[in-house]
Amino acid sequence: MGSTKKPRIDVYVSTLAPKGIGIAKFILSATPELRAMGFDVVLKQADFASTLTDAMLYASRGAHAILYDGIGLGFRYGSLVNMYSSSMMTSRAFLIWLEDKWVYERLMRERPRRGTFFNKLVRSRRLHHLVISQRAKRFCMALGIPEDRIHVVGACLNPPDESEQLPPVFPSDDRMRVVAVGSIQARKGTDLFCEAAINVCKRVSHVDFYWIGRPLNFEPGFYDACLERVRESGFVDRIKFCGFVERPYSHLAQCDLFVLPSRDEPLGLSALEAMAFSKLVIMFDVGGLAELMGEHCVVLGEPNAERLADKIVELSTGSKEHLVREDARHRVLDYFSPRQYAQRLASAMRSGPVF
Repeated sequence: MGSTKKPRIDVYVSTLAPKGIGIAKFILSATPELRAMGFDVVLKQADFASTLTDAMLYASRGAHAILYDGIGLGFRYGSLVNMYSSSMMTSRAFLIWLEDKWVYERLMRERPRRGTFFNKLVRSRRLHHLVISQRAKRFCMALGIPEDRIHVVGACLNPPDESEQLPPVFPSDDRMRVVAVGSIQARKGTDLFCEAAINVCKRVSHVDFYWIGRPLNFEPGFYDACLERVRESGFVDRIKFCGFVERPYSHLAQCDLFVLPSRDEPLGLSALEAMAFSKLVIMFDVGGLAELMGEHCVVLGEPNAERLADKIVELSTGSKEHLVREDARHRVLDYFSPRQYAQRLASAMRSGPVF
């Protein structure tokens, strides 16, 4: 490699449409820092068409790292072949784990042949792995992945612009607003959110609930069942589905409490964003966020709608001021900054294959 040529990081995501979520958002946030460190970052959509061309380029140029986005790519043969060919032709292929047990078991259940291929591929000593937390690392090791191929890099987000004037989304009154953000699916616990919200609405009269996000197409009927459950409860005016909001900072900044009801959630980027606004977050003990932020939020144990409702009712009895968590904000801004993430990512890539 010439002295003036930058090592290039090609990041393959399942789709380029939602650039504001998941690994695409991490990488986009950290790209200026990575470029300042001498890397060139390119986002690409994972598909079959680019497999052979890119694999040959990796092998011939010898200056690439290629990062693949999560277990979700295992549902596509083209993405699996892309990962396999890259790992065979270069020692700089990485899989970033943004999902774990829930999505892994779905892959094994719905696409067993691809799941078998995926299992063999991830155990290869030629493929490296980037995880968010020690918990995720233990999950990878349980699948037979060698420990020396697993690197804990955490995640990142751009801090909110404190000078930005965000438009109001809630009326100015004394009601308590509880917000959740995520795609509508069982893994994200939308049904648990609805059950907890109904429970709370029956017990107190001043708390309203908002879910921000759209349903996914692989769980037909799930969203309709959630809507019907809310309609049956009679609380449609207090439990609201807001649809997809590309940048829900107004909701996060103006809510009183943020809920992460996921059954499986390696991180929960929206929860970090809420904490960056000094919001108290309630979550279940799943994934890596409880490990990384446990003392700065409320962790309730295993997913349970009644337990979640009890905690919300308890917190609703005091003043809103006691829900403000400046400690959470400082922790997020310190540990999850784009600079910290870029440094950990670069360190992980350099501690394995060398540029």
